[in-house]
Amino acid sequence: MVDLYLRVAAEGLFISVEPPVDRHERRLWLQHHLDGAWTLALVAVVAGEIIGYLTAVGSARDPAELGLGVAKAWRSHGVGTRLVEAAIAWGRAHDVHKLVVEVFPHNQPTLHLFEKLGFEREGLRRSHYRRRDGALWDVVVFGLPLARTSTLP
Repeated sequence: MVDLYLRVAAEGLFISVEPPVDRHERRLWLQHHLDGAWTLALVAVVAGEIIGYLTAVGSARDPAELGLGVAKAWRSHGVGTRLVEAAIAWGRAHDVHKLVVEVFPHNQPTLHLFEKLGFEREGLRRSHYRRRDGALWDVVVFGLPLARTSTLP
């Protein structure tokens, strides 16, 4: 899973982390979150090779934040859709009240994926991520409420 994360990061287009990524540090991050009760980690595997991953990290009070990556050769084959659908089912089964995700505006296929699965655009964070070259990238924020109850005073 970490190896695929590093390959996606190396493309420099789809996730906020840019190379070089410390493999050991990323494994520690993943292990730390896997030990949590409000964490989901999924992988899609073909012929023993991980071709996609999804993480959902939250808490009893906070939304679960999604991270998604699919190997270049497997994009547009439904891998991301299946992983996000599984995360939605997990969230509902575990009383997660909301799933959230950030997507770069230039990543049209992933924007479409989340819209197709019912996520709503909640906003645009302008100049949110500073890239190594100094460029400031916007990010689209999506949310999918899984619990529609409100306890406003």
